[in-house]
Amino acid sequence: IAKEADIFVSLYSLSNGIPGMALYYWLSSIKDYKDDIIDLNVPQRPQMQMFDHLNKDSLFVLSQILLHKGISKERLLKVTGYGNAMLDDILDYLKMNSFISEEQDVYDIEQYWTVYVNNYLKHKKMM
Repeated sequence: IAKEADIFVSLYSLSNGIPGMALYYWLSSIKDYKDDIIDLNVPQRPQMQMFDHLNKDSLFVLSQILLHKGISKERLLKVTGYGNAMLDDILDYLKMNSFISEEQDVYDIEQYWTVYVNNYLKHKKMM
């Protein structure tokens, strides 16, 4: 039982207490299921360095999406002052790398990345 408790403490810590993220970690850590026994990998927190390849414009767009808790392209054009082509390139790159999603012309940070993007932007003093 102690090991089971440790797993749930780890999941809570990794997800910063966000139930959807904890569930994502739980499901993604399942290695095997056989004879009513679940074999798990130890969930790992993404490294902050993975955001280092993003340029300042991409980070600024991420900060605006996060700050507005979802934002349309039209609003992003106004807020950022970027041209249409430049913003399209940034949004396409962020979507291609699964940092953001688009639904009905509203861009949002993918749930999995929300906490990490927020922490990284705070670390860079962009939030």
